[in-house]
Amino acid sequence: MPEETTTSMAENMVAAGGDGLFTNPLGSASFEILLAQILGVVVAIGVPLLGLAIVYVGFLFVTARGNEQQIESAKRAFFWTVIGGFVLIGAAAIAEVIKETIGVL
Repeated sequence: MPEETTTSMAENMVAAGGDGLFTNPLGSASFEILLAQILGVVVAIGVPLLGLAIVYVGFLFVTARGNEQQIESAKRAFFWTVIGGFVLIGAAAIAEVIKETIGVL
């Protein structure tokens, strides 16, 4: 029977040409930086969606043509679109305040 050798994963990586170290796939040095990167992506996606939502609400108002039920529906959509915009901007502001506070500590 052939003799089996036991090697660790680190030995296999070194034997394969690696240095035995794992690299950070996210590229973030700290948790704060990771959160800032995630929030940046959310804002980058959210702002254009907010713009599209405002255009859609305008379309709802135009197509209402004086129908009270449709105007009320458009008003509700506008209200929630504005609330969503405030949440998006507020989240970015709160994250910036937290980041600065952690930086001071």
